[in-house]
Formats: sequence, C-alpha cells, structure tokens
Amino acid sequence: MSHLYGGEVVVSFDPDAKRDRYKVTDRGEKVKPPSVTTITNLKDKSTPLMKWAVNCAISICREKVLPDQIHGQQFLEDVWKEATENYSTVRKKAADVGTQVHYALERYFKDPPDIFAPPLSGTPVRARFDEAIKWFNARPIKNICTESVVYSRKHNYIGTLDNLSEVSNVLTLVDFKAAKSVYSTYIFQAAAYIMARAEETGEKAEQIYILQIGEEKTIPYRYGPAEIETAFEGFLGLLHMYDAEKKLGRIRPEETDWIEEL
Repeated sequence: MSHLYGGEVVVSFDPDAKRDRYKVTDRGEKVKPPSVTTITNLKDKSTPLMKWAVNCAISICREKVLPDQIHGQQFLEDVWKEATENYSTVRKKAADVGTQVHYALERYFKDPPDIFAPPLSGTPVRARFDEAIKWFNARPIKNICTESVVYSRKHNYIGTLDNLSEVSNVLTLVDFKAAKSVYSTYIFQAAAYIMARAEETGEKAEQIYILQIGEEKTIPYRYGPAEIETAFEGFLGLLHMYDAEKKLGRIRPEETDWIEEL
C-alpha cells in the first residue's frame, strides 16, 4: 500500500491481476489511471520484434534439420511447430530472468546487509546482478527509494519507478533493463516517472540512467534535462493517443442495409 500527496491518494498494487493491477483512491474517490507501460506499449515495436521472432524460429530449424539427411514428415511437422513457438519460450525465459534481476536489486537496496540474500552463484540472474552492482559501486551513490509508486494527478497516469538515487550528488532516476536492446519507450517511461514524482514532491530528477544489464557487462545510457523534457513530450503524445482511443471505443461498422440494396 502506498500513500501519496500527503495521504490523499492511496494506491494498492496486485502484480497477479490480469487487469487494473493498480487500485487508486484520490480523496476517497476511486480513479482508474492507465499505467505508464500500458501507455508506452502503444508505440509500435513490431519491426525489430518480428526480426527477432524469425531468428528464434530459424535457430530451431538449424539445430534440428541437419544437412544431407532425410527427415520424415512428422519429424518436420514437429520441428516447424517448435520453431513457431520458440520465440515465446525465449521471451518467457528472458522475462523471468529480468524479473528476478529486478527483485534482487530491489532487495539489495531495501534489505539490511546482514539480511540480504543475493541470487544463487553461477546463474544468469546472479551474473547480471553482479554487473549492476559493479556499476553502482564505481561511483558515489545515495539511494533515495526503490520500486516506488508514482502517480500524476495532472495527467492521470501511474507507474512504479525502479530506483531513485543521488549519483555523484545528482538526483537520478535509474532504470534497470535486462533486455538485449534499448528502446525510446524506456526513456519515455523514465521521464514520466520523473514528472509524476516531481508533481507530487516538488523534487525533479536531473538525469536518467538506463542500465542495460548483461551477464558480462552493464551498459549505461545517460539522458540529461533537455532530453527528459523531450521524452516526456513523447510520452504525453502516447497518452493523448490512449485517451483518444478510449473515447472512440470499439470500432464498429456502420449499421446499414445499403449492401443488401445493391
């Protein structure tokens, strides 16, 4: 349970809910703000994802269908089925690793050192966790909050930021990503979190660090004040699109019998 705006806004979060994971009450009135990720998901990322899905399918075909060998029809049908579903298997594994890395970093910042238990050694999660901690330990860091809910009354959206810290004495929003690519929507999300928190507290982060956390290294992407403003403009554009689509509702054909009259 989170209490924002001096206790006037109360937020509960259910990670297992299929819809409306955030329950928000503002001055006793229920409101239903969309989440930041719901809004940024409106941006089309299909082209790189389609290429990735195709490569996932090709990797299975290359592994199973060997050259200079005769393969039966049923064997090939099984291979084609596995190939078409491989992207889903790979995505789930990657999502599970990313979720576990996020959780490990959350506990690292929230738990006392004598209680914190790091991920198991020798696992992809531990490798990424260690790389992220190396980045933090290489510079002066003062943790402000981690996995903190933010809500914008002005623009009506909600979300949870990964980490807010003073990095070398600069108030910084740090976003953890275990993905292989960094998209502009990540910056849009981070900017939205910054602006929502600034709206509530009056404190505005001056920079964003998107940390692309791999097993062998962490790649930081830094964005300053001007880029934060630009990214927030992009986020608001997506938010306007979301609101417009919601007002339009379900698209239906005109009810008419003109076709029958032809």
